[in-house]
Amino acid sequence: MRGRAIWTVLLAAGLGTSAVALAAEIPTPAGFLGYDLGEHFTPHERLTAYFQSVARVSDRVRIRTYGRTVEGRELLLAFVGSKRNVARLDELASGWCALADPERTAEARARDLALELPVLVWLSFNVHGNEPSPSEAAIKLLHWLATAENDTAQWIRENVVVAIDPCLNPDGRERYVEWFRSVVGSHPNPDPNSAEHFEPWPGGRVNHYYFDLNRDWVWQTQPESRQRLSVFLAYHPQVHVDFHEMGYNETYFFFPATKPANVFLPQSTLDWALLFGRGNAAFFDARGWEYYTRENFDLFYPGYGDTYPSLQGAIGMTYEQAGHSRAGLVVRRRDGTLLTLRERIDHHFVAAVATLWTAARQRQKLLLDAYHFWSSALKQSFPASAYVLTPDSEPGRVAQLVDLLLRQGVRVGRATRPFRIREGLDYLGRRVRKRKVPAGAVVVPVHQPEARLVATLMEPEVAMPDTFFYDITAWCLPLAFGVRGIRASKCDGLDLKWLSEPPWPEGEVTAHGQRTFAYLVPWAQDGAPRLLYELLARGARVRVARKPFVNSGVRCDRGTLVVPASQPKSFRSDTSLAELMSAWARRLHLRVHAVPTGLSEKGPDLGSDAMPILRRPKIAVLTGSPASATCYGSIWFLLDREVGIPFTALPADRFRSVDLSRYNVLVFPDDYAGGRRWKARLDSTGLARLRDWIQSGGVFVGIKGGAALATQEVGKLCQAHLFREKKTSKNKKKEQASKEPPKPLLQTVEQREHERRLERVPGSILRALVDTTHVLAFGYGDELMTLKTSGLLFARTSRGDNVVVYPEKARVGGYLSRKALKKTAGTPYLLLERRGRGRVVLFVDDPNFRLFWRGLTRLFLNALFFGQIA
Repeated sequence: MRGRAIWTVLLAAGLGTSAVALAAEIPTPAGFLGYDLGEHFTPHERLTAYFQSVARVSDRVRIRTYGRTVEGRELLLAFVGSKRNVARLDELASGWCALADPERTAEARARDLALELPVLVWLSFNVHGNEPSPSEAAIKLLHWLATAENDTAQWIRENVVVAIDPCLNPDGRERYVEWFRSVVGSHPNPDPNSAEHFEPWPGGRVNHYYFDLNRDWVWQTQPESRQRLSVFLAYHPQVHVDFHEMGYNETYFFFPATKPANVFLPQSTLDWALLFGRGNAAFFDARGWEYYTRENFDLFYPGYGDTYPSLQGAIGMTYEQAGHSRAGLVVRRRDGTLLTLRERIDHHFVAAVATLWTAARQRQKLLLDAYHFWSSALKQSFPASAYVLTPDSEPGRVAQLVDLLLRQGVRVGRATRPFRIREGLDYLGRRVRKRKVPAGAVVVPVHQPEARLVATLMEPEVAMPDTFFYDITAWCLPLAFGVRGIRASKCDGLDLKWLSEPPWPEGEVTAHGQRTFAYLVPWAQDGAPRLLYELLARGARVRVARKPFVNSGVRCDRGTLVVPASQPKSFRSDTSLAELMSAWARRLHLRVHAVPTGLSEKGPDLGSDAMPILRRPKIAVLTGSPASATCYGSIWFLLDREVGIPFTALPADRFRSVDLSRYNVLVFPDDYAGGRRWKARLDSTGLARLRDWIQSGGVFVGIKGGAALATQEVGKLCQAHLFREKKTSKNKKKEQASKEPPKPLLQTVEQREHERRLERVPGSILRALVDTTHVLAFGYGDELMTLKTSGLLFARTSRGDNVVVYPEKARVGGYLSRKALKKTAGTPYLLLERRGRGRVVLFVDDPNFRLFWRGLTRLFLNALFFGQIA
């Protein structure tokens, strides 16, 4: 202890200004910005300008711009180290990547590299834009690393290359900073009741499209995430820290994390987190700063900025400083003390330096352990040897899944010849033996350096040693994408050709005769909704098949689009319909059939009433408080960027005055309160207007709380009810009590908390049964996989249609208590009721959750396009 204490005191002194000699030509933050750090929040433009200004005059800093946000703001990295290390950065990157490639790098070569290379520590700041102190700390850290001449700084620069990403979410941060500047006075008010401590909707946490980027590392839905991962994998850092803020009455959190941790991570990852925690503790102890570890923040969900880098070979960690958006520049805490932005900056700065110091001291071991992370994955035992995506899956969806895996460095191949699965399990746990698989099947082998990430993403669930989770507990990609597959433990005759790009199906129009009477477009293709809207927007006449049929030898399922070759004069196109259909088929990877007759061999003819004409959806999505920003954001991104469907973002506070007749579809996102906040916002006048609009032919689409608004218990828009457990008789209660173990006379606080945890629904995969004859189920088979993220349940409706229903024993993956699972049995995931000429469509959970659960996206689009004819 005595040696550690002396070391700590020396380090504390080494960070003081007395030990710092500033290079005259490098601007100080205060000199460049015009204020001391902590006096104001720094706009992103000034933040990046400072980084560029330092790099221009310092040979210890190199800037790499790696992308732009949706709003056009610069995404950059600053690599900082000794002059020699920064000058040979490309050479070093080759060495770091060699450590992550054990199939080409032998153990002896890895040991040589560990002797030669500096360690790469990647520091990510401000992924949540309204947690603003990290970016300010990044400025201080850059200046210190570039200018400090004390022993601590020099030792770090010689042994570490520091990659500083000063702001992962510039659009969200700028939203917060600009708002704060607009409400703060000449002197910040520490009173937590002051307006400057109450950020308005949607808040700066999220990016332009209201996505939480700290849940998107693995799903890669957002431009910022994709650009960041591309550069991250070009360097393969050995340490990654994600800097955050939490509630202002907290202290400081650093790793080690709480349970659970991903079971596929090696013990060394957890051991390193403990070692870094001890290093941080030494620095904080020397200053008398309070902190905590092993609470609240786990290492389980793969979308985090700690778990995901850990699965990519880094020691991934989260650091949390008290503050967040409500802290402003200064705030009075419950204990009466003031928390200032300066303090928050200092805490993050010191934590960063402590981490760099530990990494420098452990440089060689960190590098060698990074190599062993990848090499040991080739020897580790996993639940499967390969994941086979069977050919009966929708090809476009398979290509999407492969695209996601390839972007993350995962090897994916196609079978060059037929092979046999000797033993395995399908994704419902059913045994598979001696299954023949044709050539061309897509296979994800486990024997590869990325095996840990592969198993994490492809298994139906990752073992869960605890019942408290910070986020969802299941995320299996094949289930999320609606792709069928087999977890093969043994295969015979498997030979693969590696894919370098996704196997997108070739889009084409196939002619089935000399002339064309109509074009048939199967709906179970991801590009079909975009084509449908494009046609309707141009004034095209489009029908949809309510029943299966056969025409010109083409077997068509329910939901097939029928586009007559003869279109009305209102149809607008610069080219012929034939050219348009061919171009869109290629662009969207669609299979389209051109048939010569309207007369079907089986089923309805192409002009039948069983093929109603569709009208263009005129959509308004409620936005603003009380809508869930992330629920709204998923809808926004899906319609705006992926499907190309324009809609009106309708502010909730204008609902009572807007002309609703301009829209035929209204979408109400979740409100985090089971519909009660929507009810309060609309009040009786708004609800009456909404009922009249539905009765007149409008389609109401509700998601979670937005759906609960429609129930009899909340807004009474339809006859649907929230699920309530049936009351049991006294005799039944006595009978149940006799079978249950007696409860203790006194339940402790911890026991009650444990019981509450057991009944939470943190995010589990549940199987659901589908009414395939219903228009809202077009494009689906008789079952689908849902993600259950809350305890909200609807009762089965007797006044409408239970379109998608949970069966008994619905759980496929993730944590769900027996009691919660029993409640779901027989309740609907999706229901529809008819009210006058209108329709009410209710989703009990979000079908667009984080936009990675692709298997449900079509279900939501069905509600927009086909709710009108249901």
